[in-house]
Amino acid sequence: MSEYNENEDSLNTEEEETSKNDDDKDYQALYENQKIRAEKAEKKLKDVPEPKKEEKDEVTSKKDSSLSVKDSARLQQANVPVDDWDDVIDYANYKSISIAEAMKSSVVKATLAGKAEELKTANATETGKGKRGSSKVSGANSLEKFKSNGKVPEGDAELDAMLEAKYVA
Repeated sequence: MSEYNENEDSLNTEEEETSKNDDDKDYQALYENQKIRAEKAEKKLKDVPEPKKEEKDEVTSKKDSSLSVKDSARLQQANVPVDDWDDVIDYANYKSISIAEAMKSSVVKATLAGKAEELKTANATETGKGKRGSSKVSGANSLEKFKSNGKVPEGDAELDAMLEAKYVA
């Protein structure tokens, strides 16, 4: 029986070595596969050209929201209120055009005209809640109205003021 155990042990060790070799081969194959994939990915990254840096124009670039001196001068020369500059800049950036071209656009012209009209209307309309002065009718005014229309003042105070003005004059 001992011979049988020895044979069985030797078979077990051979099977273990075989399975270890198979596992090593599997791991080796996985390693090689992963290595190849990583090298391909690195090669693709190296082959991708870097995005070119755009040269800055004399006009506002797409990404830069600050104005050049020429652009601000154009806006001032066109009498664009400072509050509306952002609208012009946004339109120019949206269309990827210069500020000068945006100023010539009918869309910008219409927008600026509409805002100017709103401002004009707002300035003309009394928006304050200040008290309006009450008109005090003087005796002289009441006397003039009485002479021209024959209209007698309604209140006692107005009538007294009219009579007083008549006798003082």
